Amino acid sequence: MKVVKAKINDIDRAVDLAFSMQGNIVTRCRSLLLDASREQIYEMFMRYIERDEHEVLLVEKDGKLEGLTPIYWIEQDLYVSYAQGPYGYDYEAVANCLYDYVEENFKGYKFYVNTASEHTKSIKFYENKDFQKIEEAVMLKLENFSSDYSNEFVQELNENNCKSLYNWIERHIDEDTYWNSKRISENLERFIIIGYFDNGIKGHIIGRGSVNCTEIIAFSGDKMVKEELFRSFISKAYERNVKWIDLYTEDDYEVSLGTKYGFELYDNNNCFLKYL
Repeated sequence: MKVVKAKINDIDRAVDLAFSMQGNIVTRCRSLLLDASREQIYEMFMRYIERDEHEVLLVEKDGKLEGLTPIYWIEQDLYVSYAQGPYGYDYEAVANCLYDYVEENFKGYKFYVNTASEHTKSIKFYENKDFQKIEEAVMLKLENFSSDYSNEFVQELNENNCKSLYNWIERHIDEDTYWNSKRISENLERFIIIGYFDNGIKGHIIGRGSVNCTEIIAFSGDKMVKEELFRSFISKAYERNVKWIDLYTEDDYEVSLGTKYGFELYDNNNCFLKYL
């Protein structure tokens, strides 16, 4: 088996392979959902072929396509990750081929991979390769919502509170957290960041996303503070015309909060990390 970089004329056969596996719960790949359409996969693969620091890697044997994965990296951050894969007829053989390629071409990088709990072959593969499992989370979503809740102690990030809020964020992350305060501050248009201030900061919540969707990626505070932040965050998202809020969490209380305020469970994710 060998790894080759896909070109535009490879797109249809790559999409055909991925789509044939995406609808099966034991072979589907994250981040797209089980019911992802062929068009969604096609659009993702096209973006990865066309962009810098993105590729679709094909695994071939005697000219036949055996598997693939989209991959992206950030050279300045020494960060590399699969996005939507790997897919493979012989999963272990394809995964080994791609792993060897990444290990050879991205020495010194942090290698992040994500997979669903039902994809047991991938979980076993990463465990056997001595990846560290850093997250085992569930995902909940809120759609078609409205809210105008506010709390006197809740403040959105601004020039007056940014120092204390950024310091608080740094206290609640580790060295493997990509979105630290420095990177967040350089990309503020992508974030909703609010804190709970009552004789000092007591908690925070961060959402990252686009115009239509935001994902809660950080959450801190005691139970009362978290609930006030959560309700305020929903209102702030509604104010910004966000259509979908995603709650990604390992915390049972946060799951119960999501359920209380109308979120629906829709997926899970296991995140693994290895230093190459």
